[in-house]
Amino acid sequence: MGFAAQMKMYRWAARFIDHASEIPAEPVAYLAEQLSAALSDLDGYDWAGRTGRRHREEILALLGLRRMTADDRAALVAWLEQEICPTAISSAEMVEQVCLWWPARRATAHFFSVKAR
Repeated sequence: MGFAAQMKMYRWAARFIDHASEIPAEPVAYLAEQLSAALSDLDGYDWAGRTGRRHREEILALLGLRRMTADDRAALVAWLEQEICPTAISSAEMVEQVCLWWPARRATAHFFSVKAR
């Protein structure tokens, strides 16, 4: 159940979470139903420990994602300077464009949990 919750949240929010309380109740109930699992199965899941980290690595591998490299960082900076900054778009639109840029490169900007700021 923990692995499935991590996978679904990553696919939905493009980030990993640190606790089941970050998942809205309705999706948790739906996931439990789909897996024929109890909601309480998430209570003992090791979100930030060894199991959670291993699951995160497995999820990224299943999704075909890799860690960001120095070349990825340089490409992101160049793309931002050439394609995004000159357009005078809003900061919200800029963030959305950056979030779409990562999947196109099959890379992830965060390897483990990153809280939304």
